[in-house]
Amino acid sequence: MTRLTSYVPALSRLSLLLLSVGCGSRPAAFDSAFDPGVDTATPTDPSGKMQVRGLTGSVALLDPALNQVMMFTSPEPFALSTERLPVGRNVVQFTSSLDRQKLFVLSRGVTPRYKATDEAPQLRVFDGSSTPQELENFELQDPYDKLEIDPQGEWLIVHGSEGLVSNPNELILVHLGQSGATTTKLRSKTLDSYAGKPVRFTFTSRLAIPGATPRRLLVVQREKDLAIIDLEDLDAPEITVGLKQLANGDYASPLDVVFHDGITDEINPMLAVQLANDSDVYLLTINEGKDTTHALSLDPNLVDVGGVPSELDFVQTRKDGGLRLAALVPSKQVAKLIDPSSGRVLDVPLGAAFSKIRRITSEVSEKSGEDIALLYGESTNRIAFWHLGTTTGTPYRSIDAYTIGINVSQVFDIPTEQNADF
Repeated sequence: MTRLTSYVPALSRLSLLLLSVGCGSRPAAFDSAFDPGVDTATPTDPSGKMQVRGLTGSVALLDPALNQVMMFTSPEPFALSTERLPVGRNVVQFTSSLDRQKLFVLSRGVTPRYKATDEAPQLRVFDGSSTPQELENFELQDPYDKLEIDPQGEWLIVHGSEGLVSNPNELILVHLGQSGATTTKLRSKTLDSYAGKPVRFTFTSRLAIPGATPRRLLVVQREKDLAIIDLEDLDAPEITVGLKQLANGDYASPLDVVFHDGITDEINPMLAVQLANDSDVYLLTINEGKDTTHALSLDPNLVDVGGVPSELDFVQTRKDGGLRLAALVPSKQVAKLIDPSSGRVLDVPLGAAFSKIRRITSEVSEKSGEDIALLYGESTNRIAFWHLGTTTGTPYRSIDAYTIGINVSQVFDIPTEQNADF
């Protein structure tokens, strides 16, 4: 079940009154007023001052004065239990996994370090269940301030070094939950710096690479190109995909990357790249490797969709086939359906400036055979249900539009008995 919203409500505030009684000497930190610090990465907290995370079985609240996280649980109705767990000094990232089962805390430690006893930068991973505990602790060589989280919970990317010799293209890849020594879970990979620093990261699902075992890819979107890392073989050099040069001499910048596992006997796995303020779309077909260094290769194709697209997504126009790349072009009030095998583009008139697309096939009908997508946007008070099945003379089955009187900026899933992931 899907819910529409045109706003994000402010995070409710919970006031906690903490009383303490003690005798004798104690650290001055215990007499300091509680300050949860600043968390500018939390979009649901307009004040940016509440470093709190709701997890699957607990609520985590950072106490930076004591370098601890307070884990609140409710062991029984109308009861509250608190456990304090240590975190590193100078926390810069306090966030959770997408499924809220784990809490990630990245700290810079003592900077700069003059003595061996000065605390090193750390990444700590905590269990967010009703029995919270520390799961993993990684000591880092340099302080970092950025953390990228794999939606599937397998990987973390630590980057944004500000050490004495800073390199924004150095990535620390952390493989979570793996057996063996801690050092085997941390891998440093330094990309060349010719194309600028990383700006976004995309983790693919496990793709059926021709001639190789299935594997996941990390697509690093940089200022002027893409760097593609094989997560199954971190020793393999990254594959660099240069982007088009513009008339003014600059290079196009990637804005978003979408992917698809391909369809047997129809098309190999694919990546599609949306460019900033550009009508061209990159299609990258993933083929088997051409040498012993890489397990895969990429075949690029540049397609002009006639206007700057607001969003891309892969859709299927028939059961188990008919793969197309859908590109919404609000300025033309159309969607473009691109055949990835030929590059042919078909126009689909929409009748409104829809800027967002969300596949809702499984929520509506798992047996529909083709995809069903919800179209919406902040520049229109209409929504539409787009049935992608083909009929004679049209590249789609139907578009059912409805005026709802509000603009829609976000779409959330509401769990049901059939879909109770959260």
